Amino acid sequence: MSFSQAEILLGKIIALHKSMRLDDEAVSTIERDLMLDHLRKLYDIYLNISVEKGKKPATGAAAGSPPEAVSRPPVPPPPAPPPPPVVIPPPPPVVTVPPRPAAPPPPPPVPQPRPAAPPAAAPVPPAVTTRPASAFSIPSSLFPLFEYRPSRELADKLGEQRVEDLSRALTINERQLYAHELFGKDHQGMLEVIGKLNQLRELDDALQLLVSLANRYNWVEEERMDIAKDFIRLVRRKF
Repeated sequence: MSFSQAEILLGKIIALHKSMRLDDEAVSTIERDLMLDHLRKLYDIYLNISVEKGKKPATGAAAGSPPEAVSRPPVPPPPAPPPPPVVIPPPPPVVTVPPRPAAPPPPPPVPQPRPAAPPAAAPVPPAVTTRPASAFSIPSSLFPLFEYRPSRELADKLGEQRVEDLSRALTINERQLYAHELFGKDHQGMLEVIGKLNQLRELDDALQLLVSLANRYNWVEEERMDIAKDFIRLVRRKF
C-alpha cells in the first residue's frame, strides 16, 4: 500500500519536474511549494516503512539521512493566488460638436404702399345735458351725478340694455369697488341697498334712494364721482 502511494507521488514529482524544467528559471512559487509538498509526503512514506521484522525504522543520523532532513520545518501551505488586477476602463472619448452655421439674415421687408388717409370725420356736436326728470327735487350739488345723456352710438345703446336683476349684473370686481368707494367699505350694506332697488318699480323711487345715499356717503367728491355715475347708470338700466 505504501509503495503504490510512493509510485503515485513519484509520477507527480517527475511530471512537475519536467514542467519546471521547461520553465527554466521562471519557476512560480506555487510550483515550488507543490514540489516540496510532494517530496515531504514521499519522505514520510519511506520513513514509516519497516526495514526488518522486530527493528524500528532508522531515524536521524543512523538512517544515513542528513540531519537537516529530519529536523526539516513543516512546509507552509501555498499562498493564496493574488487577486486579479482591477481594470479601469478608459474614459469615453470627448466628441466635439462643431457649431451650427449662423442662419442667413432674413430678407428686408418689402415696403408696403401707405394706405390712403381716411377722410376726416365730421365733428360731433356735444351732447345736450339735461337735468333728470323727477317728481322730487334734486339738490343742485348732485346734478353732475344724475345727469343723463342719451346714447347715439350703437355700442353705447347695447351697453344700456335693460337689467332685470342688479345683483346678477354686478361682477365680483364691481361689487368690491362699489362697496369700498360708495358704501364706506360696508359690503353687507351695499347688498341690502341693491335688494331694495330690485324691489322698486319706479325710477323716481330709485333716484330718491340714490340721492339719500349720495348725500350720506358724499359721492360728489372727485375721487368717487366717476364711480358713482357708473353705479347710477347701472340702476337706470333696471327701469
